Amino acid sequence: MPSVLITGANRGLGFEFARQYLADAWQVYAACHDPNSASELRLLADASGGKVRIMALDVTDLASVKAAAAELDGQAIDLLLNNSGIIGAKGGQTIRNMDYEAWANVLDVLCGCRRRLSTMWHAASASLS
Repeated sequence: MPSVLITGANRGLGFEFARQYLADAWQVYAACHDPNSASELRLLADASGGKVRIMALDVTDLASVKAAAAELDGQAIDLLLNNSGIIGAKGGQTIRNMDYEAWANVLDVLCGCRRRLSTMWHAASASLS
C-alpha cells in the first residue's frame, strides 16, 4: 500500500488531501501542529481502520521534525505533501499586517526540503550508476 505524509493536514487543502488519499487506499500520515484540536481529522482517522495516523509536527521546529521522524520508525514514505503554512491572527492576514518572519520560516523549511531532496536524489542516482 502506498503511503503519503501530509503536513498541515488538519484543515483546508491538507485535510482534503488526506481524505482523497485515504479514499484511494493509501496509508496517510497526517501531520499538524496540535492533533488534540484537529477534531475533523480525528474523526477521519477514527473511521479509517488505521489507515490515517495523526502526528504532531511543526515544520519550523527541528526537534518536532526529529520527533515525527522517530515516530515513523523507518516507515517508507512514497509521497510528501509539504502543505504547512501560516494562518496568522484570527481574521486573517493582509499584505499590510503579515507576520513576515513566520512566513519566511515556512518558506525556509519548504526551500530547505527541496535542497535536501535534490541532494538525496543525486546521491541515489550516482550510486546506481
